[in-house]
Amino acid sequence: MGYIRLIPTTFVVLATFGGLFVIVASLLRARFGVRAIWPFWITYLLVVSTGCIYKLSGLRFGVSRVTIGHTVYLAFVAIVALGVPLAIATLVLIRRSDTTRRAIALSAVTAWLACIATTPIAISLVAIVDFVNLVLVAS
Repeated sequence: MGYIRLIPTTFVVLATFGGLFVIVASLLRARFGVRAIWPFWITYLLVVSTGCIYKLSGLRFGVSRVTIGHTVYLAFVAIVALGVPLAIATLVLIRRSDTTRRAIALSAVTAWLACIATTPIAISLVAIVDFVNLVLVAS
């Protein structure tokens, strides 16, 4: 039941980071075509995740075995909580073949909504990562 409390926060995070991602990815698609979207997805995910992991892991206070383990855990959480919804948005963006401004704008809105709609899936995946982490730490 504790994961249900994460849904509003994850909605806000995905609305913000997903919105920025979709806007920039749509501009890249209009300028360079669909081949530029996946490299941007990887870059965006790495930059946003690294910033969040750095802030949450306390790496600035030194590196220890516990900190490294916590950082790996946070990396997996970032991949499932942010990477999967952004990947769904990316798939929506590259599915449309029209290159008119209206089609790109419609594709961007649809991708953003798809990103937001995957919030429950992202929370479920975070729960799975937590369970695996708990099993690994307990053993």
